[in-house]
Amino acid sequence: MGQGYGQLKWYGWQFSRLAVRLLGAVLCLIVLGALTHESGHGLAAIVCGGRVTQLNVLGVQFPPLAWNWTKGYWGWTRLAGEFTAIQTAWINLSGNLATMLISIVALPLYLHHRSGTALHILLLGLSLFFLDTLAHTLPTFGLPMYLFFGSRSVDRVSEGYRAAIALGVPGWIFQTVIVSYALLAMVLIGRKLWSERLPKQIGKR
Repeated sequence: MGQGYGQLKWYGWQFSRLAVRLLGAVLCLIVLGALTHESGHGLAAIVCGGRVTQLNVLGVQFPPLAWNWTKGYWGWTRLAGEFTAIQTAWINLSGNLATMLISIVALPLYLHHRSGTALHILLLGLSLFFLDTLAHTLPTFGLPMYLFFGSRSVDRVSEGYRAAIALGVPGWIFQTVIVSYALLAMVLIGRKLWSERLPKQIGKR
């Protein structure tokens, strides 16, 4: 019975470690993902000769520093400047583009990094940044933004999709690229997590 209790305790410990790891990754996804998305819009505007007058990330607004949560939005960016239609499309696309590029860079690093470290958790969270673009694309399939809830409005949510079309990219190509990468990333991340499954860890203790 003592051995069984010890094994159960070990399982509980490993599940706790996994929960902490996933929680850290999700927090990274939400906080850094929202900041990256809005910064992508802002940086594109600056490159196009404009400027950022206000940034809001998860309700934290600056300048001036204040709390301003807008229901239905993770954040927003207020810009100033004169932009052409093409520049506006690039600015609108750059939020999703920024999170996708970070995911593409972080994913191979996460897959080849040793687990159990803070950096490993950070890389997992950064790898999940593709979920930002996927969520903004789901309404183009008639689905809610968060699959089971959220807005279905393409005009309100799918800024990257609409921007890609404005730049001459067929909508179905944009959809195919985003969904294909999302499925690939989910499979690779799932395999990585499975390779760290509990029986394997217990067998090596």
